[in-house]
Amino acid sequence: MLKQFRFLLKNKEYSVLSIVSLLLATSVFFFISREVKWLSFAVIIKNTIFFYVLFAALALSILTSIAYFNRGKVDYKRKIAETLLVFLPTELMLILGLSQSNDFHYVFFMIAGLYILISGIFLIWIRKFSWVEKEKKPLFETVSSWTKIQGRFVFLIIGLVMLANLSFGSYRLAQFAAVDEPLWTFERIPQFWSNLLEGDFKKTAVSDKPGITVAIISGAGMIFESPKTYKKYYKNGEVDSNPYDIADLNFALRFPILLFTVLMLPLFYFLLERIFGKTAALYSYILIGLSPILIGMASIINPDSLLWVFAPLSILSFLAYSKIRKPAYLYLAGILLGLSLLTKYVANILLIFFLAYIFIEYIFHKKDYAYLTIRRFVKESVTDYLILLFITLATFYLLYPATWVKPSMLFDATIFSQAFETTWPLFAVFFLLLIIDMIFFRSLIFSKILDLFAKNKKIIAISLSIVFLFCLIFTVLNVYFGMKWYDFESMIGSPKTSYSTGGYDGLFFANFFPLAFTITPLTLVFLIFTNIWNIFSKRKDTRFESIVFSITLFILLYYTATTVNKVAAMNRYQIMIFPLAIILGGIGLSIAHSKFLQKCRFANLSYLVVFLIAVSSLYFSRPFYISYDSSLLPKKYYTDLKDMGTGSYEAAQFINSLPDSNQLKVWTDKRGVCSFLKAKCLSGFDYLKFREEGINYAIVSAGRESRTKKLVGTYIFSKKKGLIRFDKLYEKNDEDVIYKIEINDRPRNYIKIIRFDMAEYENKP
Repeated sequence: MLKQFRFLLKNKEYSVLSIVSLLLATSVFFFISREVKWLSFAVIIKNTIFFYVLFAALALSILTSIAYFNRGKVDYKRKIAETLLVFLPTELMLILGLSQSNDFHYVFFMIAGLYILISGIFLIWIRKFSWVEKEKKPLFETVSSWTKIQGRFVFLIIGLVMLANLSFGSYRLAQFAAVDEPLWTFERIPQFWSNLLEGDFKKTAVSDKPGITVAIISGAGMIFESPKTYKKYYKNGEVDSNPYDIADLNFALRFPILLFTVLMLPLFYFLLERIFGKTAALYSYILIGLSPILIGMASIINPDSLLWVFAPLSILSFLAYSKIRKPAYLYLAGILLGLSLLTKYVANILLIFFLAYIFIEYIFHKKDYAYLTIRRFVKESVTDYLILLFITLATFYLLYPATWVKPSMLFDATIFSQAFETTWPLFAVFFLLLIIDMIFFRSLIFSKILDLFAKNKKIIAISLSIVFLFCLIFTVLNVYFGMKWYDFESMIGSPKTSYSTGGYDGLFFANFFPLAFTITPLTLVFLIFTNIWNIFSKRKDTRFESIVFSITLFILLYYTATTVNKVAAMNRYQIMIFPLAIILGGIGLSIAHSKFLQKCRFANLSYLVVFLIAVSSLYFSRPFYISYDSSLLPKKYYTDLKDMGTGSYEAAQFINSLPDSNQLKVWTDKRGVCSFLKAKCLSGFDYLKFREEGINYAIVSAGRESRTKKLVGTYIFSKKKGLIRFDKLYEKNDEDVIYKIEINDRPRNYIKIIRFDMAEYENKP
């Protein structure tokens, strides 16, 4: 220690920098003491301007000193490290103050965050990469050769899928009213941009999802249409004499999301091709790009419209990195995971999956890492994981202004989030044991466990496929036997309260109900085929085996997490699962292709056949893509039990076609209908007002039947005066209905218009 101190004194550069660093940290100490109560004894100078001038002078002195002592050839890595070390005491002192008081200006929070970001990026930059990279060519040569290998036909299919997706997605894009959208269009999106532009960063936390990507992307539409113009005519479910066409606002804010998802589609192909090769990638890409449920989801202003893009792409990027070991894929996985968390906190489950995949990679590909000891493998993998975590949080921080002034929200986004609430202690304990084993036991314990799993990897992979197939086939059989064992519809219809009737087992199996019947029949058949092939095949392609295992494991892990949290994963709640299930179907198609068509002269026609089959599913389900049900599902059932507003426009147009429609009074259980009606629209349960206003017609939907009956039942029990029995509207026979829409030809998924006679719906004892 003494020798190091003497060396420091003899070196002029280090001496000067140390003195100035100490002076800067000391000045920051006196500055923060003015706001931190237990440091009040150190308050000497209260003048804020004095401190600002002092900070600027000392910071400038540090930078000037570094420049002065490093004339000529400069070792940039070393100088950046020196600069960061010089400012480190100041950073620690600043963090101390910020953690003890919220009275500091947000600029100081941003300075502290910027230092951490720069330090993290620097540490990633100087990391010695120990993996053996599978591709040695520079990036520009790789891209050039990659495009030649793909060929014109591949790019033709990529273009056709994008064009078809955009065309079908744009069809009547503005002509429906989605549930919860007014919260985004009139409140959250304008609030985000308004607070951002005004510098009120704390209030950019507009939702608990948090939905920041929705606010950013959809908010681009405000350049063309202002929500404020429409908001004053859209109030509490009642719209009267609206001079503006809400469709214009709908299109302006929905189209940016749809366009963004279309532009992201080629990234699915690129990453899949890196993992599986051209055949599986192209089949999977076609099925993902032309999936009705995914196009339908991309047509609404909601976090789920983007989650199905970011989360699966993050998984694919990490899988590609594990195979190729190019750092760019790891960084991409982190960015996409950050975007996933900015979209919806449920993406936290990826943190668990990525940690688990470290061991899956070793178990299935142990031979590929023979040049590393198990301790080295774990160390490098944990380092990768920490880099992924840093990039994730950095992305989250940079794009979420509220974190600039309240950094603790980074923890709210991860281990303290509601989605991670029940599992983070187990996650933390496992990670801690992993580190302890690596440091103190040289990974001996985990080495023994992983070697045992590696010896039995085939059994493990087969067992998981059997479990998955059993759950899927049992679900299908339960449906075909008339929901004999579990009533999936009732559980999906009440996803957050169905545990009391279904139990854990019922909730778990109910998750497979949307999975089986909202992907196309072709996809489901080949998804099953993939797992059957994985069970009986003797092929030695461990990469195929590990990827199928990993995707299947993630689906089961997700369903287990929702079950533990006592939630049934309805269509929208498991939207990130559908692309992964579709990829399993694409793998099955590629297996069949290589088995039966590989040597065929016209093998490429099979891609066009799959393209046409997928397009036909879109054509026959238009415009209700978000309520798509497979033709394999019996007609008496449907999966979209909590619909997002399908059919509202069509019902409104029928009312608008009636004589003197602007003089009519219409009650509806769907407020979204109101925005398209010329008539005066009423909703809710203000019975006295409705009796005074009068009602000519009622519009009711299957998706609101349960809610309306529960609320009316509550009012009956409380003996509310003037009660109107809206619950009886759902019991009307078709001969009493003047207009009915059956969504995607499902009789029980309906919207009805009924003439309303007040006397008929009196609450008679």
